[in-house]
Amino acid sequence: MVSGRWIETGADLWKDRARSLQLRLRDRLRVAVDHHRRRPLISDGYFSSTVERWVQRFSDFRRDALPSSSTFYHRKTVSKDIDPEADSVLTRMLQAVAVPVLGNVCHVFMHGLNRVQVYGAEKLHQVLVNRAENKPLITVSNHVAAMDDPLVIAALLPPSVMLDAQNLRWTLCATDRCFRNPAMSAFFKHVKVLPVSRGDGIYQKGMDMAISKLNRGGWVHIFPEGSRSRDGGKTMGSIKRGIGRLVLDADNVPIVVPFVHTGMQDIMPVGAKLPRIGKTVTVLVGDPIEFDDLLAAEEKDNMPRGKLYDAVSTRIGDRLQMLKAQVDKLAVQEALQSQYYDRVGERAAGIVQQIDWEALGMDNYLSIEEDHVSPPRQEPISEQTLLEKQVEENSQDSNKIAKMLEEEEDSLESETELTVEQKIEIAKWFLLNSPAGEIQYVAKDVRAILKDENVYRKAAEEAFPSYNKSHLICLELPNRSGDVLVTSFGEVDKDEYLDPRTAQVAIVDHVKQACKEVRPARDEELPSAFVEEYRSAMDAEIMKYVSEAYPKGICSVYCTKGKDVEDPGSDFELVVVISAARHSPQNFCNGSWRSIWNIEFKDEIQSVEVRGKMQVGAHYFEEGNVQLDAQHECKDTTLIQSPDDSAISLVNIIRHHETEYLASLQTSYLKLPDTTFKDLRRKLPVTRTLFPWHNTAQFSLTRDIEKELGIGK
Repeated sequence: MVSGRWIETGADLWKDRARSLQLRLRDRLRVAVDHHRRRPLISDGYFSSTVERWVQRFSDFRRDALPSSSTFYHRKTVSKDIDPEADSVLTRMLQAVAVPVLGNVCHVFMHGLNRVQVYGAEKLHQVLVNRAENKPLITVSNHVAAMDDPLVIAALLPPSVMLDAQNLRWTLCATDRCFRNPAMSAFFKHVKVLPVSRGDGIYQKGMDMAISKLNRGGWVHIFPEGSRSRDGGKTMGSIKRGIGRLVLDADNVPIVVPFVHTGMQDIMPVGAKLPRIGKTVTVLVGDPIEFDDLLAAEEKDNMPRGKLYDAVSTRIGDRLQMLKAQVDKLAVQEALQSQYYDRVGERAAGIVQQIDWEALGMDNYLSIEEDHVSPPRQEPISEQTLLEKQVEENSQDSNKIAKMLEEEEDSLESETELTVEQKIEIAKWFLLNSPAGEIQYVAKDVRAILKDENVYRKAAEEAFPSYNKSHLICLELPNRSGDVLVTSFGEVDKDEYLDPRTAQVAIVDHVKQACKEVRPARDEELPSAFVEEYRSAMDAEIMKYVSEAYPKGICSVYCTKGKDVEDPGSDFELVVVISAARHSPQNFCNGSWRSIWNIEFKDEIQSVEVRGKMQVGAHYFEEGNVQLDAQHECKDTTLIQSPDDSAISLVNIIRHHETEYLASLQTSYLKLPDTTFKDLRRKLPVTRTLFPWHNTAQFSLTRDIEKELGIGK
């Protein structure tokens, strides 16, 4: 260290330069003024104590950011009495008053001024009541709004439980948010909030204080993401390593209970000063997370401490992501059901007003002032008269239908013979409009009707490739080496389709819907190493999602733009393709799910634009011929992050939109009126005998058709 005396005795030029460098270093490294400490004086040489403290802080931050290694991470023993001030009699007395009051006020606000739907609350209540005396408890949840704690915690607990301040949770909050001045520090300290400093690593005093509470059998709630969601709760961020230390460094392994919520972004939006009312919040509490296998691995395999921290945080993150998908689906279903009940009430009120109560003989109950007047008596009609009338109607209807059939036959005979081009176009139309998974059956019928192999072959050669690509069919590679999706995004040449996961190109016979052979992909057909890092990370995450959501589904990730991008600074585009099909003709039903997600990485604005298109097709033909063909498009955005974090964020967006769309389809099906559903399932007059065209009036279907056409009486 250069002393101040050396600077004073040197030349004026070097003295000025050294002083200027010293001030620049101080201003560059001082992030914020700490009002709780005396500002040190710059008098002890070239580096002041402020600079030394920030250099040390930077070293700690860098060490925390390095990969897991036993050199950096170790088990740090924490005593139970690390914070004597928090255990003082005065502090406990103030906590005994402040915590129950705040908790019950928040409970009334959530359940009285808003609507809260909690699933699995008994899991948390059982742990609170039945855990051993010194058994610590950790609850983890996603972080959506600034007031997730205490509002969500208060909504989960009954008011009687919140009267005991000693058994309620401790939580952690950043010093730059909750401890910015003495007044805020005093308030949050007395509502059981522990201070943590951003960037100080997992071995800072705030984390030690949280472990101390756990060692005394306390309850600590933590948001393992470390900060609020950047997109209003649509996705979750990566789980930080600190939660791993809380679980593993406590004297007794804590019980870890996860829960996830949605809707707090409406109660406390970003930038809002006060919470809003009249909103809906959905909370899902999961089962406790087990870590016995990780603890056994630590003892048996001597696993490095850092890797253990990462394994714990990964397991907690996976469970929270699973709960997030479930709670989003529950929230969508609740919103749709609420709308449905409102509409049903309105329709019921309208029906009640339109009922002819007098015709039902209930006018006396509705209007006492009106006199009861019996309707005029009608003379009964004899069976002979009814029979004669029906025979006359049937005769007239039969004559009309016979006349219509004769006219239709005459018009058909007068038509000219179709040309070859017209036959091909008609055959193509039937093939292209085949229901999901049924093109081979349609092709067999078309082939039999045409009775011309040349015409059929030309129609099939044009129709099958378009059908296969639009329906995203999956073909098995030879020797069971994998599967390939037939899609335009992977088409490298005519009848050749790339499988990016295995770097192979399949040569396909479209008409037979089979893979003939496979060749290795060429370098120009594959993306650069930089793009491949994003593509492979996205492929790994989307495979996990598809295996959960579509057990028999297939997915693939393609690079459609910017394959040659070598480093950050240029745009590129990935396309995620998901295809799932269920073909069960023996059960008279076939169906398919297709979704395409265009993901455009725009480096200039550091954002990712997501455009999704979901299509679902279903065909039911047991007692009728019912088809569903629906599609939905959506858009979303997120920020460019590392390949792994970007993949997690993007898959969460896909999961959110697909879950929402599937829930809306399910609700539409449940809301289908019974009469409509019965009409769709109407049994058609199928018989092995000659159809009685001379007497079609005996079928109700014929009478309905006549009524629609206006040809009946």
